[in-house]
Amino acid sequence: MQEGAAAPLTMYRILIRLIQALAWSGLFRLWNPFASSVKRIGLPAQAASEVLASLANPHHFGTAARELKAIKATQTLVGSHLLGLDVPILVVSAGVRELRKGKKPPRYFADFASALLQNHKDVAARSVSGRHILMAEADHNSLLFNREHATELAERILDFAEACRPAV
Repeated sequence: MQEGAAAPLTMYRILIRLIQALAWSGLFRLWNPFASSVKRIGLPAQAASEVLASLANPHHFGTAARELKAIKATQTLVGSHLLGLDVPILVVSAGVRELRKGKKPPRYFADFASALLQNHKDVAARSVSGRHILMAEADHNSLLFNREHATELAERILDFAEACRPAV
């Protein structure tokens, strides 16, 4: 990942650590700032309750911060790992969405997104049967919680798996 792309990761880690501190305080058991977003997703009541419980758990945010901190090392490790050219690789990227309606993200977030997208393309290119898919209208969360995006993602994964299946 490009060096200029590190600033957003640092900012995200700081934000996540702040949210983790609030979660440790117990505040999210009384008032969870994620509740309205979870409600908009339209999950069944039990699933929504489980998502909110995970978002009130400070360990969840600690794990997220550690994942962000390890991204560069993980990408370096993946990039240096020998892989057979015939190993199928599917990499799916969510599109870059505006932060607020009509406003573009700050330049360093755009740089980060560009570097991440290039990394995804590079990983897919490591295999002759590698494929990179950009779901331009999707974002990280919508791939999980938006029925249309999740269905499209599942179909693309199935298509890839079927294309890689050996002929019998």
